[in-house]
Amino acid sequence: MRACLSLFILCLLTITATISAEGWNQFRGASGNGKTPADLPLEFSESDGVAWKVPLAGKAWSSPVIWKKQIWVTNALPDGHKLWALCFDLETGKKIHDILVFDVAEPQFCIAKNSYASPTPVIEEGRIFVSFGAHGNACIDTATGKTIWERRDLQCNHHRSPASSPVPYGDLYILHFDGFDKQYVVALDKETGKTRWTHQRAFNFRTDNGDRKKAYGTPAVITHKGLTQLISPAAVATESLDPLTGKLLWTAYTGGMNASALPIYGHGLVFITNGMGQMSAVRPEGKGKLAGKNIAWASKRGVPKKSSL
Repeated sequence: MRACLSLFILCLLTITATISAEGWNQFRGASGNGKTPADLPLEFSESDGVAWKVPLAGKAWSSPVIWKKQIWVTNALPDGHKLWALCFDLETGKKIHDILVFDVAEPQFCIAKNSYASPTPVIEEGRIFVSFGAHGNACIDTATGKTIWERRDLQCNHHRSPASSPVPYGDLYILHFDGFDKQYVVALDKETGKTRWTHQRAFNFRTDNGDRKKAYGTPAVITHKGLTQLISPAAVATESLDPLTGKLLWTAYTGGMNASALPIYGHGLVFITNGMGQMSAVRPEGKGKLAGKNIAWASKRGVPKKSSL
């Protein structure tokens, strides 16, 4: 039985058609910056402007993803023993799939303000990739609901449960595992789930305290002056990697710990928040350790600790 908290999926009348046409394939949308051409409502309630709503028993901080006429969410029991993927008809709210993806015998500890289903999935034509961090990762056929492949060997001690969302790049899914004990980035082949590359964090954390090494950030793929980069925030520093190979391009010591925000690129700068209330504006060019003119500015004024920009 799925006990506990009650979630509600609300589908707004004014945005259903627009989102259906363009898709919302990952955390904060295809561009990763939360922007959409949809005509968003300034006001709505549980009774006004809502096309449908569906109650779900469970606890999950992940965001929904949309592809054509399907909307998918992940969900979990508050104790983390069962992890689901669910699909609904975008226009009616009718349940299409209710998939128990993983049974977890011994879930890691989860702090009250996190959940066991916090990473947002990635969806594309015919498949959805769901991540529950070290508890399991799987690729699911969106038509049949059957698992195409799964990985349960990617491990770290999240210390407070996972929260980093995967991002797609070409034929890869890229994930962060910034744990208490291990800190690495991994790219999986979309078709097979096999590891294509792994990057171990390559900077000095300057501490043996694993609590200060963990992070929950989601990477961002950008192109700056013709060079495509994976901007990968962690505790203490942010790394830029070649998303195709995992090769380290540069490192910026942005400080902090528990980094959880997704970096944003604009005006030739990458805006990075470090999880402790500081934002850095970095010029994403050069090699090795970036400093001096490559750090345009840093500020603590009015900067959120956890939320993305």
